[in-house]
Amino acid sequence: MFEIGSITKVFTTTLLADMHLKGEVHLDDPASEFLPASVVLRNRKGVDVTLRHLATHTSGLPRVPGNVGLKNIRSGNPYAKYTVEDMYEFLSKSRFVTAPGAMYTYSNLGMGLLGHIPSLVTEIGFEELVLERICRPLGMSDTAIGLSEDQLGRLAPGHARGKQVSNWDISTLAGCGAL
Repeated sequence: MFEIGSITKVFTTTLLADMHLKGEVHLDDPASEFLPASVVLRNRKGVDVTLRHLATHTSGLPRVPGNVGLKNIRSGNPYAKYTVEDMYEFLSKSRFVTAPGAMYTYSNLGMGLLGHIPSLVTEIGFEELVLERICRPLGMSDTAIGLSEDQLGRLAPGHARGKQVSNWDISTLAGCGAL
């Protein structure tokens, strides 16, 4: 078993496509429509961030949320303690790197948010949605975020710069890399 990290983004956008085809969301829905009223994703010129922007890395959101914290980044598991409340706080105060829709800017934050929204729409967690709508129909029985003891025993350790590193826990921003 392997942690596939950013390949999770393919699952996140496939989930979005499935929800769009089922009429549960539309690609040009403003992301703010699904979030608490305190989180408005609109730039100063009144351009809303849409689900399409999040899916195509054109939201204008930064690569990572600025409130992850240096201590968390240095821990080797930077998102482990990052909460939904932390994400909402950052988004409610965020400044855009570029205008929504203007240009491609890779954003783990944007993709993580895109993975969070389906859970708000369906009241089903991201992992269960991915399993229910993608993995089980395709017979992908060893694809998961929360691993069983058997799966943990078969999980290949991660490596960075030639050294073994621990696997990451990415619950709040699961859509950007939790698989």
